[in-house]
Amino acid sequence: MLSWCKKNMTITKKIVEELKKQDLTSIEISKKVNVNMDNIVVYLNRLVNNNTIKRITNKKPFVYSVERINNLDTQILLKMIPKFIEFCIKLDNTNEIEDKRLEELIKQCL
Repeated sequence: MLSWCKKNMTITKKIVEELKKQDLTSIEISKKVNVNMDNIVVYLNRLVNNNTIKRITNKKPFVYSVERINNLDTQILLKMIPKFIEFCIKLDNTNEIEDKRLEELIKQCL
C-alpha cells in the first residue's frame, strides 16, 4: 500500500512539474510521464478537482495548465504591498531575509 501511494505521489509530482514548463494536452502529459491514457485521466481529474491544475480547453484532447492562480495571488499581493507601506503597517516577526525580500517586492511594485 505504501509503495502504491509513493508511486501515485511521484506521478502527480511529475505531471505538475511538466505543466510548470508549459501547457500540455492529456496525450502529451501521458507520454511525458509514461502513464497510459486511461490512468492519466484519473490523475488529471484529481489534480483539477484539487485546484492544483486547470483544464483550459473544453474540447478533447483537453489542455491542462498549472493555473496561474498562484501567479495571480502574487500579483495581487504585489499591488497590496505599497498600500501596507503607505499606511505604515509594519510586519511583525520578520527576519532580515524577509525584510530584504519585501523591499525588493516593493521596488517591483513602484
